[in-house]
Amino acid sequence: MSIKLEINPSSTSLDLLGPPDASSAYSLSGHISLSLTSSQSLFERRRAIRILLRSLIITFEGQAELVTQEAGYSAIRLCTISKELVSKTAVEFSNEGHEDGEGPCTWHVMFDLPIPGWLPASDLYGDCRQGFSGTQYNLFATARFTNGETFGPSWVSTLCPPFFPRNNVLHAERRRIMLNRFALPSHSPTFYAISPTSGLPRPEDNPHPVPADIISKVELLASVPESISLDQEKFSFTLNIRTSSLPESQATKLRVSQFSLELEQVDQYASTAGAYAARHPVPSEKNQPPNKSLREAHPIHSLYDVGLLASPHPFTLDDAHSLLPGHQKVDISLSTADHVYKGAEGMHPARWFTMETQVPFTRSLLRHKGALDWMGTPRVRETSQGPFFSVKHSLRVVVTLSYDDGENNGKPSPTSFLAFTLPLNFVRLRGMSRACSPQPPSPVPSSDAPALPTTMPSPQPYCVPELPAYSQLFYSNGDVRHDDSIPLPLYTPSPDAIPA
Repeated sequence: MSIKLEINPSSTSLDLLGPPDASSAYSLSGHISLSLTSSQSLFERRRAIRILLRSLIITFEGQAELVTQEAGYSAIRLCTISKELVSKTAVEFSNEGHEDGEGPCTWHVMFDLPIPGWLPASDLYGDCRQGFSGTQYNLFATARFTNGETFGPSWVSTLCPPFFPRNNVLHAERRRIMLNRFALPSHSPTFYAISPTSGLPRPEDNPHPVPADIISKVELLASVPESISLDQEKFSFTLNIRTSSLPESQATKLRVSQFSLELEQVDQYASTAGAYAARHPVPSEKNQPPNKSLREAHPIHSLYDVGLLASPHPFTLDDAHSLLPGHQKVDISLSTADHVYKGAEGMHPARWFTMETQVPFTRSLLRHKGALDWMGTPRVRETSQGPFFSVKHSLRVVVTLSYDDGENNGKPSPTSFLAFTLPLNFVRLRGMSRACSPQPPSPVPSSDAPALPTTMPSPQPYCVPELPAYSQLFYSNGDVRHDDSIPLPLYTPSPDAIPA
């Protein structure tokens, strides 16, 4: 006889919305197909099969692995979520009456698992030349059943009992599940108030700076988008400067000559996940490798588990790339009439001097000199934080201020450089249209024996519109989200309400 177990998730990908959140959960559903096929023999006719299913467990497991020549092998189990699909009493399955059919008798057992909202997205990083290195999620299914003897034992099984055990364990082929993290659309900027004293250069770098009592009274207010979509080509940056605590006679002598930008992505590798595990509810140490091996571990793990390879010392590596197209640094010209006029008249204690620009970023990154072989071709990624791999984005701004006190006697005006760095959040946005679900398998005949609930799929392809997630409609405190980017329709009174 032939017994087959197959996992059929409703989708091989799961979209998580918003930042990681331990208080949220998502549904991963589908069904497990159990098929029975009577074997054909030269000595006897096909016999009906009867089994008693005592246990059917579906398990969702997440893991992260980092493989590098420098860090060796590091692994962590992110989560293990299991659900028993059979009640305390065994369930009988039989293909009696269909044992001579050409196809198997199949039952579909439904499942629905809650997936935590704090999990990191599926990703590839590290040395993938000899196996998977990164974050992955898989579904596993295990069935425990007993062979029934209602229809009489076969004379072959009587002569060869070791080959026909009564208690069996059957494992389904694992199914990879892709976890995607998408951000909620945001149309509001993020503001940063910057203290100029934090970016002052050292005296040896600037022998003629603006007097400290002047520069300390400069107020900076910068804004960048709350999130930047990877589908964009550029984003807006605004810098506001004023000197509200300076008298007008001194404020007008302080001028902005230029400002420069550096846009950077840093890929951070770490061989230890202790800091990440302390912030997230990962399984305990006894359920972590090497105490409990991963189900789909990298082939190299066995060498570390048995001690043939020793784990190296803690390892960290930052791989930085400029995202400005063709440049490491860009000087922004203040050549517009408005900027020139404001720059010539200097600061004003009661008004903001505003500089706005669009910052472009490239989509293709080049390998820099000294890059390690296992890093592969770099790419623009979304901002993320994982157990072994994190991505950070930042915008470094340098503002050049000069002070003309009228007593320079032909010497260059005192100049100071105010430097600060703003964190950026690069995100992926989910498309508005979703593809149709694949065509489900055609239904197959099953016996009349009592069994678990079965699905009755339609033979036609189906498209199921996706409902918005709770986090798209409400804030965490239950308040309704309002999208200010979509204006409300103008009020138009009905004709009956207009007096004649």
